[in-house]
Amino acid sequence: IKNTEAVEQLANDMENKFETFETNIVTMKKCLAEKDSYIVNLENKVKDMDSNFEAQNLKIKNLENSNQEIMKELAKFKENMSNNDNLAEVETEEKFKCDKCDFESNSKHGLKVHLTRKHTNMKKEKYPRNCDLCEKNFVNHAEMKKHMKSHSYK
Repeated sequence: IKNTEAVEQLANDMENKFETFETNIVTMKKCLAEKDSYIVNLENKVKDMDSNFEAQNLKIKNLENSNQEIMKELAKFKENMSNNDNLAEVETEEKFKCDKCDFESNSKHGLKVHLTRKHTNMKKEKYPRNCDLCEKNFVNHAEMKKHMKSHSYK
């Protein structure tokens, strides 16, 4: 009987160990599946990062090209402006004529300045600069600054 009990006990132990072994195999398969899924996710993330990196590089190249084009246009603009005596005026072939005298200008700005200086009755309060010492009025700061030297003491 003791042998039979020992054999039964051994059979039960083997069955328990087999069940544990099967459970361990199922767990390992789940872990492997999760690991494979994790690897696939990582690979997808790497692909996304690569495509984002390529897209960013393309954007950078486009910006560099645009920047180069802008710099070329700016250089042309500066060259054109340096050939022009007055940077505030943009000359055209069209002549802008004063309707009050024979004055002609190559720019609207030039005509506007002429009209303001020659044909406008600027009242005292319209002058933007006033001398604090003698109350003379000046159209611009440079003229007033020149005038202020007449008040300086030697």
